[in-house]
Amino acid sequence: MFTFSKLKILPLAALTLASSAIVLAAVLKGPPTAKGDGVWITVHWDSDDETGVVGYEIARKSGLDGPYIVLVPSLRAKGSNSSYDYVDETAFRTTSTFYRYRITAIYSNGTRSDPYEAGVSLSTNSVRRTWGSIKAMFR
Repeated sequence: MFTFSKLKILPLAALTLASSAIVLAAVLKGPPTAKGDGVWITVHWDSDDETGVVGYEIARKSGLDGPYIVLVPSLRAKGSNSSYDYVDETAFRTTSTFYRYRITAIYSNGTRSDPYEAGVSLSTNSVRRTWGSIKAMFR
């Protein structure tokens, strides 16, 4: 049986959830970018309000289909209004020419933001790809 006092709580709970979603959505200043130079891919993003953010998860998907692979489980947050660059040195190991990156903010309370995504095409020749694989073995 509903009472008048229970009905007051429902709008308050809905307002709290809506305001939380707004805070979670305002982590980055626009979408991230991904640029390739023929060997490496650099993913760049600028943060806005990082209140409560402890880090970022970076994941990559090769091609248009398939799963995301987590490359960095938690890149430490620097603080509000910071710039970030992640250089992916492992993209040349795959045979794909299109990559999609997903950046997700991780909060101190364990929640996560909606993912931000950026895509890039990368073309490398087989000699460069092989040489990059050999160099990576000795790191």
